[in-house]
Amino acid sequence: MHVFRVMAVLLLLGVAFAQNIPIMPKNPLNYLLKSLQTEAGLNFKGVVTESVIFPPRKETNQTKENLPAPPPINPNLLRQNFSSSIENGEQVAGRNTWKITLTPNNHDAASFQFWIDREWNIRLAHQETDFNNTITSQARFTSIEGKPTVRKDGRSLGKLEFKPKLEAFLAKTVGDIALPEGFRIFGLKVRTVGQDNQPALEVRASNGLSVMVLVFSPIKTRATPKLAMRKLLTKNADAWVWVIGNLPEAQLQRTANSVVNSLDLTGLLVKFNEQNQK
Repeated sequence: MHVFRVMAVLLLLGVAFAQNIPIMPKNPLNYLLKSLQTEAGLNFKGVVTESVIFPPRKETNQTKENLPAPPPINPNLLRQNFSSSIENGEQVAGRNTWKITLTPNNHDAASFQFWIDREWNIRLAHQETDFNNTITSQARFTSIEGKPTVRKDGRSLGKLEFKPKLEAFLAKTVGDIALPEGFRIFGLKVRTVGQDNQPALEVRASNGLSVMVLVFSPIKTRATPKLAMRKLLTKNADAWVWVIGNLPEAQLQRTANSVVNSLDLTGLLVKFNEQNQK
């Protein structure tokens, strides 16, 4: 009986190869990363519908020729913080797909879904959902023009590189910040805020895919969903911390509350500029 089962499986596999039917990949995350890298080296376009609820913007729904570029990814952190699964996906723009779902270990963080073309091994749609399973952004092809062609100016998949020196600088000048589970700081830069373009320090953190932003600012900002804010009780000029991310507002507020009250924003900006000049 066992022999007959083995022969039946081999027969089915032979039929699949003969008909060029793709077999479901065994490692969804590795397959996704390879697919995104393949996509980076190809030209293809069609009609794409995109909807972004978070971060909020004026043009929520748009029609484009191609999908927005995938966000920078840190593969190691992605493997640490997400579990992945793959299943038969619905057709996208008339083409068969695999659907890959990335579920965060931190259930407060956002989940991601990708629809990958079974023949071309490239992304045809993606979707981000928050902790309430509400769609916060999505984009998908509704039609595709011809077949993909090789790009002459092939780009590489954007990857996050964590910089321990930046993390150490922030720990020394600001103190320990209670980041959500799985998130690490990967970027700091000076930006401007307000109508008179006052300098502020922007900190970016990621869990490998989802990004959270902290802004140390001399002014407050308007209240919006998925944003927490706190005024810092400083001896000199006023300072605020904003925390923005696709997370519950209670989690964002916990991060904001962990910032020390005695933060000297002017001194922090001076020290950051000195750090960059070394």
